[in-house]
Amino acid sequence: MNVITIRLPILRAERRLSQRQLAELAGMRPDTISALERGASNGIQFDTLAKLCDALGCEPGDIFALEPEFHAVPLLGGPDEDAIVRARVRESVAERVYGPASAPARDEITAGGGTTDSAKPRPVEIGEVDTTVSRR
Repeated sequence: MNVITIRLPILRAERRLSQRQLAELAGMRPDTISALERGASNGIQFDTLAKLCDALGCEPGDIFALEPEFHAVPLLGGPDEDAIVRARVRESVAERVYGPASAPARDEITAGGGTTDSAKPRPVEIGEVDTTVSRR
């Protein structure tokens, strides 16, 4: 599914205008410009759109962009399913071992513990991780 995004910050920056300056040129309040740019607005009135176009010297189509949604749900049984599961298990292990804020990249997760400075840690293999769920 595609998503409509507003390009107002880009157009404003290209013209070296602050939100306050654009609001003044368009005859509207600065918080209206801010809400539009943050996506805090559910829509836009045609007269507001016309004022913005006049102030920016553009067409309505220049203010909006139609972009593909970035999140794609993987299909079960797809060719990349095993790799996705492995990566998520590794990330989960890293979060449990190191905590969510300091979890290393999945390639750096090590097994065995008790390594010394001279011993190089080895990557965790998916078969080494206990993925069973216990019910209490």
